[in-house]
Amino acid sequence: MKILRKIFGTRNPRWGVTYSVYDGLEILEASIRSIRPHVDYVNVVYSDISWYGVPAGPELLPLLKKLKKAGLIDELIKFDFEPTEHSGGHLETQKRQMGLDAAKGACDYLLLSDADELY
Repeated sequence: MKILRKIFGTRNPRWGVTYSVYDGLEILEASIRSIRPHVDYVNVVYSDISWYGVPAGPELLPLLKKLKKAGLIDELIKFDFEPTEHSGGHLETQKRQMGLDAAKGACDYLLLSDADELY
């Protein structure tokens, strides 16, 4: 990020990342820890059920609250929807848009990420 900041000269753009989360929690904390020193803002848009109505594991909310309390997450956003047998793509777009909308005032550039992506 230092190189990118050099490119922009005196302008100091703010960098952010939004995570889309339902499962894949086993590496979420490591993913956020790896990118947090390089970004100014992190939000997590989470759903507590799958596109097809399967409840998330009981560790979802406690983990997200722990990461927020530790300062690794700036904003938690719950994505509520009515699951159907045809849920999926359009809902994923809406979920990511929620993260993008929330980040608009907090950063200039935003990376879209999932819970199971590690950089």
